[in-house]
Amino acid sequence: MWAFGLLRRSDDEAWQGIAGRGEYGEKPFEAAMRETEEEAGWRASQVTLFDLDTFDCVRADCLGARTQWPAELYVVPQYYFAIDAGRRIVKSKVGRTYQIQRTKPAAFQSR
Repeated sequence: MWAFGLLRRSDDEAWQGIAGRGEYGEKPFEAAMRETEEEAGWRASQVTLFDLDTFDCVRADCLGARTQWPAELYVVPQYYFAIDAGRRIVKSKVGRTYQIQRTKPAAFQSR
């Protein structure tokens, strides 16, 4: 069974997955591990991190850290990872659990 974990932010109480931005000179995988430890308290030795080989870009002016970047930076790449946390997930008393049903893969025809 797959489960998706969300954390509740302390500043605005919104629910979100582990997220953050890379520090100068940091590779995406290193940033993901650092953010995992900072936000969930899990060290690299406690979890397995999988690179999903997926990324997209966000306009730099849409992000709060815009003033920290060079003026010529117009888009910021976002990278996605998955974590196998084993049995470290604890169900929140205020959260809900939903089971993800397996579905058949989508089929695409090329013309």
